[in-house]
Amino acid sequence: MSKNTKYYVYLNEIPTLNNYSFVEYTKIKKLKKSDDIFLFDILDFLNDDDGRLKFLSEIAKKLKKDGVIQIQGIDAILLSSAVLHKQIDLLTYNNLVFNGRKILHTTSSIFKLLQENGFVVLDHKIINGIQYYVRAGSINNE
Repeated sequence: MSKNTKYYVYLNEIPTLNNYSFVEYTKIKKLKKSDDIFLFDILDFLNDDDGRLKFLSEIAKKLKKDGVIQIQGIDAILLSSAVLHKQIDLLTYNNLVFNGRKILHTTSSIFKLLQENGFVVLDHKIINGIQYYVRAGSINNE
């Protein structure tokens, strides 16, 4: 039986997460096939929809059969609601939104992006009131 391979793909901060190999997002083409790839707050920083689709296409190629992709990020609607209900102050909001993001996704836009790229959503939940977490499998992997 082969050892499970797990990658945590990051943008610019190296997180602390056990059992994952950490890979900068620009180096995903060099990855071996993986059982689990975790993307944290990356898709919002890619330049356009085409760039996001190409990125997810590369991720799909790197998943083993029955492998999963996990995506976590800030939900635009939940963040706006938190500001309106004074759960988050404007300074925090500005730091979250205007820090190089090209777009703010919602849970439903992530679902759509995944489906457009051959993934099926397996599970999802809201974290900390403003973040989406989505777990999906690729229907195109071998």
